[in-house]
Amino acid sequence: MTEVSPGRAAYEAYAMCGDGKSLISGAALPEWDELRPEIREAWDAAARAAAEAAPHECSMWEQAYMAVQAVLDKALGTEEEDGAGAGIVADVHLLALQRDEARARLADAREHATVCQAERDEARAELNRTREALVTESNRTAAELRAVIAEMLLVVTEYGDSEQDNDLIRQWSERAGLGGGQ
Repeated sequence: MTEVSPGRAAYEAYAMCGDGKSLISGAALPEWDELRPEIREAWDAAARAAAEAAPHECSMWEQAYMAVQAVLDKALGTEEEDGAGAGIVADVHLLALQRDEARARLADAREHATVCQAERDEARAELNRTREALVTESNRTAAELRAVIAEMLLVVTEYGDSEQDNDLIRQWSERAGLGGGQ
């Protein structure tokens, strides 16, 4: 795989941002390989200058403009109208702004993901608390039912005298987990 030069990457990003047209003139942009060598060299130099400019410096764009202007003047001469000129600086500036916006959106997305993760963790904790409460309530209800069945068994055992009563006592005892009854 061939490595793409910084200038080509910048030029192709610029072309993509403008839907294949110059943002200055609106003219269709040629493919990278169709550009004259001095224009490709100018894009490479402009991309390197922009990459070397520290984003925290106040005069970053002035330095980038001067670097691009010097490369263009050297490559094309000061009298030739190449359709790029200061447009390259504007394009590099636009690309840098888009990069900064993308970085800001990424930071926002990371912050949102952190908030979402915290909310998810809290929801899981609440779900666990609710589940524990339901299990506790279910166990208490089951214990209460066993106690009621045990009391019923005592009544039926004391007053029941038929085989049917004895079968009922065995069934209730087994269901309540109280043993087989009498």
